[in-house]
Amino acid sequence: MDAPATFGTAEDDLHWLNVKDTPGFVMASIAWLLVFYCDFVVTYMCLYYSWSYALIIVYNVLVVLSLWSHLKTMLTDPGAVPRAARPLASARDAGIPETICGRCDAYKPPRSHHCRICNRCIIRMDHHCPWMNNCIGALNQKHFVLFLIYTWGQCTFALTLLIVRLSECDGTISECLPSE
Repeated sequence: MDAPATFGTAEDDLHWLNVKDTPGFVMASIAWLLVFYCDFVVTYMCLYYSWSYALIIVYNVLVVLSLWSHLKTMLTDPGAVPRAARPLASARDAGIPETICGRCDAYKPPRSHHCRICNRCIIRMDHHCPWMNNCIGALNQKHFVLFLIYTWGQCTFALTLLIVRLSECDGTISECLPSE
């Protein structure tokens, strides 16, 4: 028997990370690059117009929270069904049908779906998110929603700064923005 891998989506892997999905890694990297680029632009704007350092701090708190939520979503097991899982006796008595996954030939609990990218059945699977390089399921859905909230906060914050800057301008838009 092979030694367990450090990272992977197999049941015996030490840490959950979808290492076989190259496009997922690319998309997750693009998400991080976009967040860092937006952070650079907002910080530059605040420094260029001599706005309060508090604005930079607030925005960077949102950046850190957003990236932390992204990392937690990406590295958390979304709720993979163990291969040895069996239905509970109470479920059988309640008349809940026992279903077997057609792809992994293991017990498939109600409201679970098989992800062909992770190659596992996931409890309460919402979708496989390429931006997260992971399925969104029962165990990482909270981190995903927090990522969306923090990212929305970043977008709203940056847009508000831009609107404030443009409202302070007397000339055309090209005269209001920094030029080198």
